[in-house]
Amino acid sequence: MEMKRSRGFTFIEILTVSALALLVVFLLGETTSLATKSFSRVQSTGTNAAKGRYAFQTLNDDIKNSSACLSEYPVDAAAVFTAQDNSVLILKQPVFDTNDELEVNKFRIVIYKLENAATAEDGPKVLKKYVAVA
Repeated sequence: MEMKRSRGFTFIEILTVSALALLVVFLLGETTSLATKSFSRVQSTGTNAAKGRYAFQTLNDDIKNSSACLSEYPVDAAAVFTAQDNSVLILKQPVFDTNDELEVNKFRIVIYKLENAATAEDGPKVLKKYVAVA
């Protein structure tokens, strides 16, 4: 008597296909995860570059609008800021009223000071801006 062989897949074949399908799903997940992280890094870098461009443009505009560069501020009293150590930039700018008329003997003082961002002396630096009207 001859036995009929049933059609279908063996346990080994199903196990092999399942393992391959899991491997493909895992690789697709990792690829998606890496692409998302890479996109976030690129987006962060672009944002930081835009902030840097804005800061330099602001500094450039302040320098262009200045009539003098001072060595200390205030000039008539004990200096709060001095430009001795190259970490301070003190700019004197003329002040205009609402009609774009120059206000006599009135100036805007813009101070850029390079300070430590962290508590450590050798840590990253931050450029801070202070404004006063004299």
